[in-house]
Amino acid sequence: MTSNRLEQPDSVKNCQPFDVQFNWINYYPTPALIADKSLQIMHVNEAFSKLTGYLTDTLPLHWLKQNISPEILFEPEAQESLSPRIIPINTFFGFSIDCCVSVRIIQIPDEENILLFFLSQPSVHQDIQKDLQPTAAAGINNGTNQQQASFETQLRAYIFNTAELLIETDHTGKITLINENPNQPAFLVDWIKKATSIRGIFSDDEIEIQHAETTLKNRPAEVRSKEIAIAGKKKTLEYRLIQPNEGHTLVAIRDITEIKQTADALSEIQARLKQAERLSSVGSWDVIFDDVTRINTWHFPDLLGIGETGSEISMDDLYHFELIHKDDIGDYQKFLEKVKSKKLTSYRYDYRIVDAKKSTRYIHTESKLEYNSDGHLQKWSGTLQDITYQKKAENLQAAAYQISQLMHSEHNLSPVMLAIHQIINTLLPAPNLTIALTNDKDGKLTFPYSVDPTKNSNTKDADNGLIGYVLKSGEPLLVSASAIDLMVQEKIIGKPSVIPESWLGVPLKTHEQVVGVMTIQSYSQEVIYGEEEKNILTFVSEQVALSILRIRADEALIKAKNEAEDSSRLKSSLLANMSHELRTPMTGILGFSEILNEELEDDRLKVMASTIYKSATRLMSTLNSIMDLSAIESNIDSLKIIPTGIKTIFLPLLRNLHTLASDKGLYLRTALPPNLFVMADEKLLSQMLFHLLDNAIKFTIDGGVSVSAFTNDSNKGEIIIKVSDTGIGIADEHHKLIFEEFRQVSEGLSRTFEGSGLGLALCSKIARLIKARLWVDSTPDKGSDFYIALPAAVSEQVSEQTEAASGPLSTHRLSRGPVPEVLIVEDNEINRRLAALYLRELCNTEMAENGYVALEKMKRKKYDAILMDINLGAGPNGISVAKQVRLLENYKDTPIIAVTGYTMQGDREKLLSNGCTHYLAKPYDKKTLLRLFSGILYS
Repeated sequence: MTSNRLEQPDSVKNCQPFDVQFNWINYYPTPALIADKSLQIMHVNEAFSKLTGYLTDTLPLHWLKQNISPEILFEPEAQESLSPRIIPINTFFGFSIDCCVSVRIIQIPDEENILLFFLSQPSVHQDIQKDLQPTAAAGINNGTNQQQASFETQLRAYIFNTAELLIETDHTGKITLINENPNQPAFLVDWIKKATSIRGIFSDDEIEIQHAETTLKNRPAEVRSKEIAIAGKKKTLEYRLIQPNEGHTLVAIRDITEIKQTADALSEIQARLKQAERLSSVGSWDVIFDDVTRINTWHFPDLLGIGETGSEISMDDLYHFELIHKDDIGDYQKFLEKVKSKKLTSYRYDYRIVDAKKSTRYIHTESKLEYNSDGHLQKWSGTLQDITYQKKAENLQAAAYQISQLMHSEHNLSPVMLAIHQIINTLLPAPNLTIALTNDKDGKLTFPYSVDPTKNSNTKDADNGLIGYVLKSGEPLLVSASAIDLMVQEKIIGKPSVIPESWLGVPLKTHEQVVGVMTIQSYSQEVIYGEEEKNILTFVSEQVALSILRIRADEALIKAKNEAEDSSRLKSSLLANMSHELRTPMTGILGFSEILNEELEDDRLKVMASTIYKSATRLMSTLNSIMDLSAIESNIDSLKIIPTGIKTIFLPLLRNLHTLASDKGLYLRTALPPNLFVMADEKLLSQMLFHLLDNAIKFTIDGGVSVSAFTNDSNKGEIIIKVSDTGIGIADEHHKLIFEEFRQVSEGLSRTFEGSGLGLALCSKIARLIKARLWVDSTPDKGSDFYIALPAAVSEQVSEQTEAASGPLSTHRLSRGPVPEVLIVEDNEINRRLAALYLRELCNTEMAENGYVALEKMKRKKYDAILMDINLGAGPNGISVAKQVRLLENYKDTPIIAVTGYTMQGDREKLLSNGCTHYLAKPYDKKTLLRLFSGILYS
């Protein structure tokens, strides 16, 4: 018992009654009570109340005075030693039995001595032989003189009042007495009662009954344990022999079944903890800084491979600076200094060590620190964990990620190979690395990357060497110098010029093929590759193979893309040149045949001129269809989807096609509301409608063609354009065929209608480009209805487009005199003469055959308008001339009409943005040219 457990704050002590202040004695399992020096009872514990039935407030306060003499308790010896005193009592609360009490005098600060009485010994495991010596027995205070108590009385008092189970036996081992204390387990007492001798409980070889001179007085009693079966259950009993006197033997028995189970479980937990520490590569330590520094470690030395088994661990071992990697030691020591200076209470840190096997390992440490009130370190505890496997796994994942990133960022093998070598160097020592790839064409090896500082790379005879062997087997190969010698002797490979100490090669393969081999080699015993390096390189190799395949594919794709772009440029140039070269002569053919048809009076010659004009028109229609098809396929990105008025699109088409319909005796009717606008590319929609109308007129013999537009009843956001004819009609099975290129219902030598078969194919392509729906509803011999469904333009878009399109028109007359002056710039003489003939009714004309002549003429004279051909042969083209014209002072606002055979998508916009004000495609007719110049010169 120590006094500090009794210390209470004064405030508590002064306000609490005694029965609350001394509740601490309830922690004692032995019956006990507290009294003051006058032997007045102050408090009893629960064990006392359970044994006697008395509580603190029901027990007579002066009961002790009636049974014990105070003089005995305060002898000088007792005061000095404060040792327990054993006092026999022959009456105990009215029971006619003998008992003893053990008395301890305790000193409480600021209080007088207090007496603590135990009605039995604190523990049967104390050596009671000393306490039961006759000289130690106290007298009995019954109002008479004190006399020596008998040993038998003392012994039975101990037996009946101890909290433990005691059995008394005689010299033969026969059980003479059992203390049937209510605290004892009932099953154990009943089991002992059934045995008449101690040998019935414990066998002869496990318990020794001492007789006569052989006693236990001179040697400590040995505690033993035994597993027995009681009522079919396994129990573990602990027992001890005590021989207080010759002829008497006491056996103290305790049921430690639960204690043993707990101890076994704890032992198993400790074993599992140690195993878990080993498996998880965790070690821990605990240091207490006191007068003497105490160090405890668990699996710490084993983890680091320091010290010998059972050897003491020092503070230097805890720091293990000599093991830390040279590149990490400086930072780690600075970190610890920071922890110390800032008095951090916890930290974590990662670093590398180089163990006794020269292997680099990664360590993760976590620690907690406690400081005393003076700020000095009081406790330092923590754990170490070997995270080499996790770190390498992270490095592998990072390497795979970095290599995969190279697949997307690099398109050339050389920088990729260098980056891969640098990545592999972070995973393992690889100063020498070679990558060999197979050629797709002939299967021969190429070496896009080979680095060997020793200049001993074996790439010349690689096909017959280790690289060739790996390439053929498709499996990784790890060999030493002796294994290479053996392979050479067995003629498996050819002899290399220099044999490395260690060689590792892995195939670069995907699921489909082996594309090459990646090798590393070491010429020193300091670096010998093993299974770990092989696994790392194998893991990386798949990403490397994928990178190589992707880069090869990219190179092939880039090459194909460049070829396609070259082909596209060639195609565009060819189409542009073909368009120009065909349209330029067609302008002369159509123009002069038209003039002849107007001016000839001989009917026979007039018919010939008309025939020439119609034939040229048919040829021009075919040419336009071919050019339009190619233009649509080549210029898909140049679409300009804007709000477009349907009636505005149809009017110029109807004017041109009305003559064609009239010549066949057909009607051409329209029902086009002026307020219908759709979202479409204006030029493409115009081409689409032209081909539908031209197709309807072509295949209609009697009746005519009707055009209408209306809002879709089932979808108000959609406008439908309908082109109907009373022609030959189309059977259901041919509805798909007519939209294919160069296809007609009647084909071959037996076809009955002219045409290239491109019109409806063009319509189908245009519909896909402008997001329109195109379909046909037709009945043979009754006619066909073609439908185009387009998104309707919203009102805001229509108003913006209308405002932009309805800008102020120039009404300024551009002529200097009564007759305007126009300069015709054209390198083709026929077209110059034709344009002059067309314009002779409106203005005076002058001609320039090239750009140089045109510029000279304009510097000397001011013209009201310029008809500018774009392709002028040798010298500057029409765009270049137009730009130079705009630099002349008097020609900043002069109309320049670009005349060209370049009619591809985007050509018009290009010309209008480079100095020209108007665009006129070849071939043009007289009406078109006169209408254009009338608006320019006389608006």
